[in-house]
Amino acid sequence: MRTAASWRSYRPKTAASTRTPAVGDYDTTVTAPGAVTPGDPGQPPRIDIPGFSIGLNTNPFMSQVAQDGRPFGWFADDVGTGDPADVISFEDVNKTIMKLYHASDAQIRAVNAAMATAGNKRYRYLIEAKCSGTNAASGFFVQLLELESDLPAGKNAVGVDTNGEDNIEAFDVAQNLQNNVAITTSWQTFSGEFVVGADTEYFSLLVLNWTGMGTRELHVRKALVIELPGDRITHDGPRSFEWQSDTSGTWPAGNPTQDITVNFYRDGVEIADMTVRGALNSTTGNITLSVQSETGEALTETANGSGTQLAYYDIQHDDSDLQTRVTFSARDLSASGGMGK
Repeated sequence: MRTAASWRSYRPKTAASTRTPAVGDYDTTVTAPGAVTPGDPGQPPRIDIPGFSIGLNTNPFMSQVAQDGRPFGWFADDVGTGDPADVISFEDVNKTIMKLYHASDAQIRAVNAAMATAGNKRYRYLIEAKCSGTNAASGFFVQLLELESDLPAGKNAVGVDTNGEDNIEAFDVAQNLQNNVAITTSWQTFSGEFVVGADTEYFSLLVLNWTGMGTRELHVRKALVIELPGDRITHDGPRSFEWQSDTSGTWPAGNPTQDITVNFYRDGVEIADMTVRGALNSTTGNITLSVQSETGEALTETANGSGTQLAYYDIQHDDSDLQTRVTFSARDLSASGGMGK
């Protein structure tokens, strides 16, 4: 029994399909007649989230028509007993809504043309979809299918590659972005963010009509992907603390200590912190360094000058290499000590 791909699941490659190519396989030609371009005065605007006016993926507004009359850049995959060429079409005469349907198969997918990427990049997706007939309590998936190698010649998309079109390459990693969720007969917006894996070179967005939807038609009028800026990592800035002797050169008594906490943030939200301690030797004025605690994402500390009167930690956020410094110093205010070190 076929199962939907699980969150960041991995799969072994299978032999390529030997199915006889159907009409539309490898079709990369767009026909102008009937195509409705985004922004056409006759087409009501549907951009409702800032930054979603331009996408990275092919034909996000279903406005381009392939030579065989189907939505350009969208391919049928894992269609059970159906012919892939039959399950994707346009729902409307204006050719702006993709329809995914097979009369006897309740487990069918449509996959978008592959997009090149680099590891760990962050994206946002937005899909507007609905079903025919009656509301479905489950059965709608949006999946991200990732390929950890170059896209082979003759392949245009990353998919499940099970009884699908011959230009689909089998995925290495899959993420469920929408996992067997409900879908209604009114237009709904499904959106979110995802990060591709460190080794991912290509990915495709996939919409899936699963068993909970039965043989209802799946209608999609927008499927948009945009790249998000890299994470903005910040920290509190350099921190320091100083002990001072009195004018006779006597250091504060009791071997005092001072703790300093450094925080790191991603887009303003704290993601890691480290508390370090400087301990003053009341006899010598020398400082000893130690780490007291660390929480959150990985940090690396490098100690310098421990056992002298100027000691500091360089603290680095491992993923971003952003670094800050915490300094402890002891200043001798006696006439013989001058400024100290």
